[in-house]
Amino acid sequence: MKFVPPRALVAALLALLLPCAFAASANAFAIDDVRVTTSAPTGGDLPPSGSDAAGAHPNQSTVINFSDAGRPTADSVQDLQLRLAPGIVAAIGNVRLCTAEQFGTGRTAPSCPAGSQVGETSTVASAAISPIPLTLPGEIYNIEPPAGSPAAFGIWIPNITGSIKLVAPIGVNPSNLGLTATLRGLPDDTLGGTVPLHIDSITQTLYGYVGGRPFFTNPTSCIPAAVGVVATSHDGVTAENGGSYTPNDCENVPFSATLATAADPSTPDSTSAISFNVQPAGSTPVRDSSHVRGTTVIAPPGTLLNSSLAAGLDACTDAGFQKDNTAVEANCPPSSRVGSIEFISPILGRFPGTVYFGTQTATDRLRLFLDVPLFGAHIKVSATVNPDTTTGQITTKFSDLPQIAFTSFRLTFAGGPRSALVTPTTCGENVSQAIVTPWSGFGEARPTASFRTDGDCQRRFTPTMGTAVANPQGGATTAFTLTFDRPDRTVPVGRVSFDLPPGLIGSLALRGLTKCSLANAAAGNCEASSRIGSVQSIVGSGSEPPTLPGSIYLTEPKVAGDPAGLSIKVPARLGPVDAGTVIVGQRLLLGQDGGLDVISDPIPALQFGIPLAIRRLIVTIDRDGFMRNPSSCGEKPANGVFEPLGGGANATASSTIAVTGCERLPFAPQIRGTIGGRGLINVGKQPAFTTTITQRGDEAAMKSAVVTLPRAISTNLPTIKAACEPAAYAAGRCPARSQVATATAVSPLISRPLTGPTYLVRVPTGGLPRLGVQLRGEVSLDLDGIVTIRNGLVVTTFGAIPDLALSSFELAFRGGPEGVLSTVGDLCAAPPLTAAFSGQNGKSQNRTPGLIPLGCTAPRSTASLRFRRGRGALTVTAKVPRGAKPMATVAVALPRGLSLSQAAVSAKAGGKRAGRRALRIRGRVASVKLPKSGASSVTLRVKGIGAKGRLARRLAARRGRLSVRVVTRQTNKAKATQSVRVKLR
Repeated sequence: MKFVPPRALVAALLALLLPCAFAASANAFAIDDVRVTTSAPTGGDLPPSGSDAAGAHPNQSTVINFSDAGRPTADSVQDLQLRLAPGIVAAIGNVRLCTAEQFGTGRTAPSCPAGSQVGETSTVASAAISPIPLTLPGEIYNIEPPAGSPAAFGIWIPNITGSIKLVAPIGVNPSNLGLTATLRGLPDDTLGGTVPLHIDSITQTLYGYVGGRPFFTNPTSCIPAAVGVVATSHDGVTAENGGSYTPNDCENVPFSATLATAADPSTPDSTSAISFNVQPAGSTPVRDSSHVRGTTVIAPPGTLLNSSLAAGLDACTDAGFQKDNTAVEANCPPSSRVGSIEFISPILGRFPGTVYFGTQTATDRLRLFLDVPLFGAHIKVSATVNPDTTTGQITTKFSDLPQIAFTSFRLTFAGGPRSALVTPTTCGENVSQAIVTPWSGFGEARPTASFRTDGDCQRRFTPTMGTAVANPQGGATTAFTLTFDRPDRTVPVGRVSFDLPPGLIGSLALRGLTKCSLANAAAGNCEASSRIGSVQSIVGSGSEPPTLPGSIYLTEPKVAGDPAGLSIKVPARLGPVDAGTVIVGQRLLLGQDGGLDVISDPIPALQFGIPLAIRRLIVTIDRDGFMRNPSSCGEKPANGVFEPLGGGANATASSTIAVTGCERLPFAPQIRGTIGGRGLINVGKQPAFTTTITQRGDEAAMKSAVVTLPRAISTNLPTIKAACEPAAYAAGRCPARSQVATATAVSPLISRPLTGPTYLVRVPTGGLPRLGVQLRGEVSLDLDGIVTIRNGLVVTTFGAIPDLALSSFELAFRGGPEGVLSTVGDLCAAPPLTAAFSGQNGKSQNRTPGLIPLGCTAPRSTASLRFRRGRGALTVTAKVPRGAKPMATVAVALPRGLSLSQAAVSAKAGGKRAGRRALRIRGRVASVKLPKSGASSVTLRVKGIGAKGRLARRLAARRGRLSVRVVTRQTNKAKATQSVRVKLR
């Protein structure tokens, strides 16, 4: 009941007491101590461990004692902030609300509803009107909060002059995220300002239960729960002090949790928004469930990170996030935002925040920063994201969450074209798990939850490919581009192999080009001199995948016998994430059609657990002078075989390049042949035989070659019968007897000649065996020569020569008893070799060079006669075979019917004209005597040869046969006589 003393009594008391009060001296304003205690509540129970049990609902009292107690005129508290320990909870939602109108602002008692009073106060004050301190009880209500506060306490203190009503807004302490209650405007006088008043102490008690429902809750950790007090006096002096109590019995704090998860949209392999919601549970009637200290969320298998997130993504730095400064908002770029976070608290309500992508550290490649505005403070939490390096399954770990009671903790990764995550590729339930640890320190919860993916559940594998050359001119150097594409939401490519157009070849002999060692290639340390082009890899899911640039290098062969290898190096710099370097090696083979075959190593599905999900790969080989077009024109096919990631049926694709202008390429091959050998030139012997075909580097490559041996050469039957069986040839096990020749090829595109054996290989038809040519070196090339007999002549046809530039090709058949050829005529007469060549550009050339006999010792001669108007001119050329002694004299004897009576003779020996004294005509014989050293080649010309009658007419008409006798004597005195048929011109 309110008591107001009569004015006269008050006046008398003032007259007696004021002098004494003003005479007292005062110390500086201070808070002497703060005591925090708990006690048994009413309306509810405590656990057996008592009122200090962690998570229990006791009455909690805070006693604040100020300096200068008992001195009314001392400086007194005006403003007061109570800072509760983190983890202390006041369950506003469990009690009724007193509206501002019900609480009122005047001296009248509040009309708050039952169930809205949440505590009580007791204020001890010294006033000049009383010789003893006044104890002023009060009541604490849950009242309607002012704007900007989640809650407020209304304090009503009846006193001798009416009553005091104070509003204490509830806030959040930025330093530790504990709750605060702030009182402003505490009085330092009474009776209308005429009587000084000093507040000696304040006791505030919050009820453990209100209306049978829990209100105050102890922290759920057994560490000292500090309660701080900051006070400001009427004179502007600020003082601080604090007390604490330590909750106990943490091992019996209940704890469990539930998990909920969802994907939007919930279709397979989609760039969806995916959320994970952790909800603590397990409270009992006498104890709350422990607050959550750590949460680890394990996403469902198949839910993977999306590389497309890197497009336009920036990272927030630690300096920008300012984790330890919870009083300010994170200064992170908007482009680092990857999701949202939401907490729901029983006292603070629902408060959303933002998830930012954080810069990587030496230990954590993927980090998240969470910033949640909270009534003047900020919850700031960092998390690590660790995808499994083998499966890509994502584990997100939040450590050291603040001691805040929340009923829901929802993390949502943003969806859309640059979503953070991609849903599993299969339909069905997708189970997540959380590992939730409590602040109590005992036990953990492992809840699970799932979302279902439905819709288009068919997995497609439909890659495509493209090829292009920058310069379409046949035979020219060019840049070459190879592309393969995979549509979004289809099976990724696990491995590829390509069969490139025949004749599209790279030059291994390019000046300055080196081959990177396999060790350096695997380490990503290839030298610049081995770089042959660039790579662009477009990765990720959704409509905005990023592009990763890289390089392609020429390497040493990955497999013995290959010409070289390739290594693609792509730094996986996904926005701010350095995911290392992706290196994929390839075998490089030369196909039998002259096209390059490329076989890749497996393409990594993950890089440090981050899916590559290659959508498009563009390889451009543009090193100047390296790639060369085919020398045959038209649409040239390229084919690809694609293996799906994870197994399944392969897919194929094809493309073409267009090559033009091949008709402008020259085609003029030459052929040269030698035959014989010491003791092997005579009839019945098996001579050695070598043919050499040469071409210039700018010519069209050869497509086919048909070589016909002269009639003086046949096959050696015993060697023919020793031909290799086809199966043995294919297995590389031909007997030595079946090797009949050695082949050597030189190409401007390789740095060293190709060499290898040539075998006789049986044919199924039972005819003459074919020639199997095996060229080995930087490249491997096999050629087949079909051997037939036409009109008694041995004909060899190489009909499917690949489109490769060769500057020379030599086939050297061995002689002797195991030789494949046999002499059946006069080889020393240098019989002609017939060759018909066709080029890749459609042009053809025929050549008929005379064979160069080896092992012949006697000179060989040719003669021609031009007869006009009764007189003729005869030209005779004599040459000694290679290695034979030079000629000392040459004489030509004419047949009967021809006359030298009016003739003149001249001669050249080795390109030099013979002197007149060396020349002689006697009868029908013209001769030349050579210097002592002799000559290997002599041309004798006789002009003014006469003929009469029918012979003259026949010679003039170039009909019939005419022979002359050529007699030579060599410097070793060997004499040879040869009847030479004269060619009539």
